[in-house]
Amino acid sequence: MKFRSKLFCFFLCLSLVSTTLAVVVIYREASKLILSEIRSKILSLSATAVRGIDPKAVQNYIAVRGRMDSRSFQTLRRELEEIRDLQRGSNLFVLRVYIIHKRKDDHQYYFVMGTGETTGITSQFGQVLSRKEHIADLQQAHVSRKIYSTSQGAWMTGYAPILDANGDEVGLLGIDVKVKKVAFELKKLFFYGSIAFAVSMCVGIVLAYFLSKSVACSLSALCNTVKMIGKGRFSTRSDLHTRDEFNDLAMSINYMAQGLEERERLKVGLARYVSHYALEELLKLDKPITLEGERKRVTILFSDIRHFTTIAEKLPPEEVLKLLNEYFKEMIEVIFSYGGTLDKFIGDGLLAEFGAPLDDKLQELHAVLAAIQMHLRLKTLCEKWIEQGRPCFSMGIGIHTGLAVLGNIGSEKRMEYTAIGDTVNVASRLEGLTKRLHKPIIISQAVYEKVKDHFVFENLSENKLAGRMENVQAYAVHPEMQKNLGQFKVKHEM
Repeated sequence: MKFRSKLFCFFLCLSLVSTTLAVVVIYREASKLILSEIRSKILSLSATAVRGIDPKAVQNYIAVRGRMDSRSFQTLRRELEEIRDLQRGSNLFVLRVYIIHKRKDDHQYYFVMGTGETTGITSQFGQVLSRKEHIADLQQAHVSRKIYSTSQGAWMTGYAPILDANGDEVGLLGIDVKVKKVAFELKKLFFYGSIAFAVSMCVGIVLAYFLSKSVACSLSALCNTVKMIGKGRFSTRSDLHTRDEFNDLAMSINYMAQGLEERERLKVGLARYVSHYALEELLKLDKPITLEGERKRVTILFSDIRHFTTIAEKLPPEEVLKLLNEYFKEMIEVIFSYGGTLDKFIGDGLLAEFGAPLDDKLQELHAVLAAIQMHLRLKTLCEKWIEQGRPCFSMGIGIHTGLAVLGNIGSEKRMEYTAIGDTVNVASRLEGLTKRLHKPIIISQAVYEKVKDHFVFENLSENKLAGRMENVQAYAVHPEMQKNLGQFKVKHEM
């Protein structure tokens, strides 16, 4: 079941329970109020009507044991009929007025005299009261709590004590009152309660529908945004504008998407400088790599195109740029395949580092392999360019390994990550030596010691490098003399 359906059912059940509870409580309290009002009227009626009964006539009638030819009978009958006829109204219809008396031997009430319609009380003098309701000794008017009901309708009974001049009870005046108003009011109350319940449920259904729809639409919009971000579309933004927590959540998702977009741009930008393997390893690190003033051992590779200025003078700028782009594309691919990091382009040359920013135990081997493969790729490019009638060129590469300081250099407005130190200078001078000695690749003694068992070298003895006091032992590597290069796998496969 979808969240919207669950939310709708929840609000609907909540509305049903709350409305039912409210209607039941109101109905019960209103019923009590109506019954209290009716009982109050009957109580007032009983207390008023008993004043019209002559206590002496009751005593005389009881004394003659209910003789109908007695004067007291006529008196009591007239008084009871007057009470009955006088008190009959639209809301309180008197069914019967009667007098009962309590016997001293068994304390049971028996019928004395009455007038009106049949209500279940015998009209014969001396008959015990057939109702099982207990009537306690009364000193004031009282109304029964029970509502009697027959085919003639519903009624309640009010009692009032008939007291003599000394305040002694000589009998009880009973008045059965038909409570038409109670049944009518209760039916009306039930009717209006049903209408209120139906209206409340309709309103509850409508509100539950629109509220669940509003919440579901907000959640759906946020869910779709998150799905798009999850698919890599970090430029997706939530356009949800509400004045609740969903708006806060939408803003947080937008901030998250913005951060992911910036991270993706950084990742793409970083991928242009380091290999895909190095990039993935960087992203897996628990702690960020320090890019400021980090001193570590790296292998530096310098490459430069021979006589490129002469070639560029003979070609249009567009053709020169096209040649360089094709050349650098192949060279960078080779460098990245061996785990190298592109530091910078220096005109038609480039600087690359192996062993930074991630450590590489075989950095010298990877650097030499990359240099050999760069020459082989350039040879393939030249063959293609010659077929196209375009000029070809050669290059020289210098490699040295040692300690260098790696970090950001520049200013707050413009900076770049690079390597600085004598190791970089030596590699640059070795690349320059390739021009003078006409060698494709020249490596230092430090690099040679790490890779001497894997390649064929030409010993160039000690050579003087520009800007250095001491001579440097150098070795030349000829790509065409190397065999079994297929035994070496690229860095990310090792």
